[in-house]
Amino acid sequence: MRKSFLLEAKWYSSGYMPILEEYMDNAWISVSGPVILLHAYTLIANPATEEALQFLEEYRNIIRCPSVIF
Repeated sequence: MRKSFLLEAKWYSSGYMPILEEYMDNAWISVSGPVILLHAYTLIANPATEEALQFLEEYRNIIRCPSVIF
């Protein structure tokens, strides 16, 4: 997440205007959607199993798509 904030700061300081696709590839991380969703999952699925966490890592779109909506 830190890298996405740094990239946005570089864009801002240089006056660079990214294209929509480039911005969205970075923005889905910087909106903190992944952090919120993973915390919500671990609170609901108590205890969170290793298998379930590996599934989330393998299928990243489960986290990415709701983060884009955020």
